[in-house]
Amino acid sequence: MSNSRAIAPARPPIWVLVLAVSGANIGVSLLSPAVPLIRQGLVATADQVQLVLTGFMMALGIGQLIAGTLSDRFGRRPVMLVGATLFLLGGFGAFTAASIDMLVFMRILQGAGAAACVVMGRVIINDSFVGAEAGRQLSMITMVQAIVPIVGFAFGGAIAQSIGWQGCIVIMAISAGLTLLATLFLLQETKAKRESRIRIGRIVRAYAGLMVNPTFMANGLTSGMAVAMFFVLSGIMPYQYERYGVGPLEYGIFFCLCSVGYMAGSIVNRRFVPTLGLEFASFLGALLSAAGVGFALLADIAGFGSAILVTACMVVMGFGHGLTVANSVIAAVRAAGADSGSAMGLVGAAQMLIGGLLGSGIVAMGGDASFIIGMGSVVGVGLFGVIMSVLALRLQQAN
Repeated sequence: MSNSRAIAPARPPIWVLVLAVSGANIGVSLLSPAVPLIRQGLVATADQVQLVLTGFMMALGIGQLIAGTLSDRFGRRPVMLVGATLFLLGGFGAFTAASIDMLVFMRILQGAGAAACVVMGRVIINDSFVGAEAGRQLSMITMVQAIVPIVGFAFGGAIAQSIGWQGCIVIMAISAGLTLLATLFLLQETKAKRESRIRIGRIVRAYAGLMVNPTFMANGLTSGMAVAMFFVLSGIMPYQYERYGVGPLEYGIFFCLCSVGYMAGSIVNRRFVPTLGLEFASFLGALLSAAGVGFALLADIAGFGSAILVTACMVVMGFGHGLTVANSVIAAVRAAGADSGSAMGLVGAAQMLIGGLLGSGIVAMGGDASFIIGMGSVVGVGLFGVIMSVLALRLQQAN
């Protein structure tokens, strides 16, 4: 039974949601160029340093499962406030970390806080807009959000090379503080009807229902594969660029161009998604993404690999993601019906957990040392995303 106190939905300030959703990208893009420096500075192995990224993403994934459900009971705004606070505290702790274990722990705390901000930013869009308009608004958010990795990778590389990886952590803490203040003073509640209490049984049934909902799963896994490709590459590419003779600053500049492609794809998506439809646009994007990384792998096998070529291929991948991510997320949440908060949390969790697990697994298999192993695995992820997007398209056409 829902609480009888209904709160009128309010159109949120879009820039506040951009700031909130950007927590995930900030947490990865700023620190990714500094991975080799962390390894040297804290005398850690490649597997241990990978946990700095993977621990953040795992907490980001699991935290979204919890945050989405809590927001259905307590509202979007309180969950966002708690998340921004945790993100800020984790940033302070990471800055003072003197060991790799402490750094990983604080990154997990950061990830848990960022999780609440990310899922709330997305689900507030779903609260405030409907159908294709929700896809357009989320696409606009992701388009603006794409600027974050562009600045993050380049700025993170410059900071890491000039003053060390701790400087990247400071920028994260500042971002978390701004999110906290913006939510506190500018964001109104958008959850019109809240659950009267948290029912564990209902939560289990909601997630179980989503897991057997083929439309939700197909669209959710399409988005999950796309995001996983990006996060896996952010973990293995610093080593590949290092083999090309590229330092942290240059790596940051090269890799940020992937986000330029993403932003371009989001612009195109915003223009054409009403005509193409969510599922077909998502399929086109998944196909482009897989083709981009596939060409990079083939070029390396043929002996033509270079920093410029692999960057161009990742720009193509990024463009594809601009068509895929927002559309598949909205299509998945739309298929969930009343359990929109739980659905958004599960989609976000899938994105981060898949990316985190694959990132660590691929590094453990030697992806940091072998481009063929690393990029070959990314190609496999992309092809699975294409299969899921085809399934989602067929399910949509059948309804």
